[in-house]
Amino acid sequence: MKKIFLSVMVFLVLLSFGDFNISAESYNYNQYGKAVPSQSGYTAERAVYGYNLGISEFESPSDIFLYDNVFYLADSGNNRIVCINKSLDRVVKIYDKFTMPDKSETILKNPTGVYADSERIYIADSENSRILVSDYDSDVILEIKKPDDVIYNYNTFNPQKVIADKAGNIYAVLNNITSGAVMFDSKGNFMGFYGANRTDEPSDIVFESIKDIFRSDEKKLRQKRNVPSGISNFDIDDGNFIYTCTQSDSQHGDTIKKINSAGQNLFMYNTNIFGDYPDLYSAQEKNMFCDIDVSENGYINCLDFRYSRIFTYDKDCNLMFVSGEKSHQLGGFERVSALESDENNLYVLDSMKASITVFEKTDFGRLVSSAENLYNSGSYSESLELWNKVLEYDSGYIQAYKGIASVLLIQQNYSDSMKYAEKARLTDIYNKAFEGWREDFLSRFFGFVIIFIVLIFALLYRISKIKIKSSLRNSVIILIFFLIASVADGRLYGIQFSDDNIQVFNIVPYILESVGLFFLWCISERASEVFLDGCGTFRNIFIGTSEAVIPYIAQLYINTMLSHILIRDEYIFMEIIKITGIIWTAILLFKSVREINRYSFRETVIAVIMIVFGIAVIFFLGVLMLSLFQQIYVFIASVVTEISYRIRS
Repeated sequence: MKKIFLSVMVFLVLLSFGDFNISAESYNYNQYGKAVPSQSGYTAERAVYGYNLGISEFESPSDIFLYDNVFYLADSGNNRIVCINKSLDRVVKIYDKFTMPDKSETILKNPTGVYADSERIYIADSENSRILVSDYDSDVILEIKKPDDVIYNYNTFNPQKVIADKAGNIYAVLNNITSGAVMFDSKGNFMGFYGANRTDEPSDIVFESIKDIFRSDEKKLRQKRNVPSGISNFDIDDGNFIYTCTQSDSQHGDTIKKINSAGQNLFMYNTNIFGDYPDLYSAQEKNMFCDIDVSENGYINCLDFRYSRIFTYDKDCNLMFVSGEKSHQLGGFERVSALESDENNLYVLDSMKASITVFEKTDFGRLVSSAENLYNSGSYSESLELWNKVLEYDSGYIQAYKGIASVLLIQQNYSDSMKYAEKARLTDIYNKAFEGWREDFLSRFFGFVIIFIVLIFALLYRISKIKIKSSLRNSVIILIFFLIASVADGRLYGIQFSDDNIQVFNIVPYILESVGLFFLWCISERASEVFLDGCGTFRNIFIGTSEAVIPYIAQLYINTMLSHILIRDEYIFMEIIKITGIIWTAILLFKSVREINRYSFRETVIAVIMIVFGIAVIFFLGVLMLSLFQQIYVFIASVVTEISYRIRS
């Protein structure tokens, strides 16, 4: 047995030292927001270094741009722009010296950004504090330096990245500038700032201001200012839309933006998450995007500096693939700096390795792209066939379910569309498919539906006439129904109304928001009687409160049922029922407090205020005690760990 174990260990050690082309373990996210293994969309094929091209090694390369089958690489440490052919096997030209309009010669100093169009090359010449615009013969057409304008109230001008739109306007990302990118016209005239990130939401600012009241001066000094982070990089597509990314720990929103000509962020109301999904049980820090690229087919590729990953999204910001990792092997990176793409490949620049890594689209990636292209071109039947093949590769691939459900919806196959949408929890598609299915159902069985509704109303009328005797046993039964209704409200809503992505069921929150809140009211009401000379007993309070919450319980059941009948546009009816149930219960609770304690109207109002205040105090004390017990537990656990460690040593 020992020999077998030793042989296995030796094999694993030898395997770890082998020269293998290993890419990161590919993953994606399921319908519950959990990371799961997935097929790779791209795989690393090779890495290109300076010596492969017959030139000196790259040094801290910081940007790469592809135009007209030529790569323009900002080789920052060598103060040059290297032009490489599309196959990445031959240098076309090297730009390291330029001729100024006055015929003098100038050289680059730490160029960090490059962009090209049909006539010009744009260079962010960082340490020369300028943007250089040159033709392809190295003759400088335009030199842009620090704007002499009152609007530009910064002392420095250190361009990091540069792009230009079809009108010839030039945009540059500057170092340590939070007002957005600077914008110049085709003649180099300063036009202002463009695409600044937003600050925190007003509610967050108010909350932080309240917290500042209780902070010491030392903690206030350590607090981050409410200033947006500057954008880190950008790209422009064929429609002149500018995409920006932000490499920041403090910036929560606006990390990825799509900006139109008016400076508006078209992703402002997009609810999709860019980067890794947050996980309560993981200490992983948030992604920091250092570059963004928009491919010819509309895919958005985001390069994460922190974890060296490439997140590929479709035009609707749905996550398609995750590629790359931090490692010394092929497909891994030490310090990513820039990203470029064409139809089937990704090209990632590593400033530490001084290399360009070429990722080629896998068979799975090509299949997904073909299916999406067919769908976007209106070839729905063909795309349906390909989406089904995608599921053969990866049975949990959310985009395949979305594609199939969308095609079936267009083909008016509503029932099957609902099935696929439900599997992936695609609430928008499910809502539309359900609307179509319901319309077909009502057209066929309208008479039966009317009869069923009449019977339901008759049954409800009959139930309303039944008088339930007030008793402790019946009150306990009502409380049990309250708990069940709370669970139904949280877990059994129709897919079109459900935003719950929690896969594991935990009954504790439902107990707290139903039974727990119920007893808090009863205890607080009993306590208030001490100050107001009430005459109610806890038994009477328990029974009276249970009868008062019946309308609220009823609306929970009714709305849970209606969530399987109505669509989102009809949610107003559910809101009316909910508000009615809450108001009705509030009135009955007020009446119960007054009758049980024989208060006047004024005394009842005071009692209700005291009850609500008492609930808040009890809740606060409960949280305080829970925090105290947690600290005691941590202290005891650390003591036990220390003692056990000393005993072993």
